[in-house]
Amino acid sequence: MHTTRSYILRSLILLLAASPFLLAKAAQALSTDRNQPLVLNADHLMVNDLKQTSTYQGNVVLTQGSLTIHADRLVVIQKGKTRTAFAYGNPVTFHETLDNNQGLLKGQAQQAQYNTQTDVVTLIGHAKLLKNNDLVEGNTITYNIKSTIFQVSGGGGGRVHAVFQPQDSHPTQPGGK
Repeated sequence: MHTTRSYILRSLILLLAASPFLLAKAAQALSTDRNQPLVLNADHLMVNDLKQTSTYQGNVVLTQGSLTIHADRLVVIQKGKTRTAFAYGNPVTFHETLDNNQGLLKGQAQQAQYNTQTDVVTLIGHAKLLKNNDLVEGNTITYNIKSTIFQVSGGGGGRVHAVFQPQDSHPTQPGGK
């Protein structure tokens, strides 16, 4: 049987994989973030070794390098080699600095899920991602880390909303020169 301390450490390792998880392939978190200590603070922690769950409750703040996640509750479940994390909030929020001077990635949703087996991150309920001034909103945003496929759905008759700023370009001279 695993000790409580080793289970907490394994649970936290799962969260390390979630840091570069959002937006398109070009939006990569600071590569140095994964080498930083993961710090988790909450009002209460309950670990159930028998059920292999850890629940962080109340003012949950997770930081690792430039990544900061705020939630009301964080639940980590392990089944065999698969770990799944569920963050709940009103809303769950996060922000992270991106590599290559690409700015800041911010997001929020009522719930965020991450599964280590599928490498899929899902933001559910009023999901929003903001990369610099580019915005994507919908009921659900799903990102597959392995395939880098990103999907947004409106859900319940709702619509997806996206705003993308023009890329910097060099204007042509008058007359096309």
